[in-house]
Amino acid sequence: MWQRLGRDDFDKASGLMGGNRGSHTWRVCEEYELKRLVDTPEGDSLPYVLVPKYPYDPSYFDKWRTYAPLEDTPDLFLRFARLHEKGNQGEAMVDWVHSYGILGQDGETPRSPGEPQHAKDFKETVGEAAGILALYEAVLNGDGEKAKSAILEEYPTVGISWRMYNSVPDKPPYMDREWVAEQISETVEKIFDGDYLQYALETAAGDVQDMVSSYCNPVLSVDEGSRDPTGITATWVFKNLLGAMYLQMYWLMGAGGDITRCRYCGRIISLTSPLPGARKTRLDKKFCDNACRQRHHYHTRTKPGRQANQGKLE
Repeated sequence: MWQRLGRDDFDKASGLMGGNRGSHTWRVCEEYELKRLVDTPEGDSLPYVLVPKYPYDPSYFDKWRTYAPLEDTPDLFLRFARLHEKGNQGEAMVDWVHSYGILGQDGETPRSPGEPQHAKDFKETVGEAAGILALYEAVLNGDGEKAKSAILEEYPTVGISWRMYNSVPDKPPYMDREWVAEQISETVEKIFDGDYLQYALETAAGDVQDMVSSYCNPVLSVDEGSRDPTGITATWVFKNLLGAMYLQMYWLMGAGGDITRCRYCGRIISLTSPLPGARKTRLDKKFCDNACRQRHHYHTRTKPGRQANQGKLE
């Protein structure tokens, strides 16, 4: 059974990696206006921006809602990446911005919550997040064919080869998507011995690392007036909403050494000690609890007679 990441996965990973120590906030305007860009290239399917109705300054802060993305919505990256599955990306952007605010990213420059949200940037960024999620889920499921199709065909946005290709303004005739896919295939064969799961994991981890490096910072905060080392707290801050989302995925990936997955339901099982000083959960733990263990036994170890009868019915 194919396992997809869910909110519980991000909740647990956030707790393991210190997600409760990232209290930076983001603002959302109570209303945004959709405007058409002037002088957009012909054929641009998303020549729009969403603009806050009220300026982002102290005199209008009553028109803005504040929330803490890392605490209030620990699965924000997952919600964002899943937007790729929606048919109308323009509508998805409008709904997203009214719920969570703008991404705060245009090219390589972090922006404030009061800047416009470009529809084209939003769509491309959704595709990048969806690609990373697809590669990581393929690795979780050990599905090399899915990883291969995601890398070469479905998500031409993830990894350095696709980024370089997409950044070239005037591409020569030979440089098309098929050519890029061939270059990636050669790389996988030569460096990874044809193992697309290895390539997928390194590519996803590298892209997440790059985003966190660009838009997040670890910070040591000292309690006011403290002379005690225990008065130091390690926290994270993010420069924009995109940084907050990628920090969540960074924590999920980083928790890999402290988690395993139930063989029956696929949910995350923490391997860290439940209490300070307690023993760490056994590395060979295979199930959430006895109920999952029994269900797995029932579905995989049925009697020969039962299996034969099922075959006749089929």
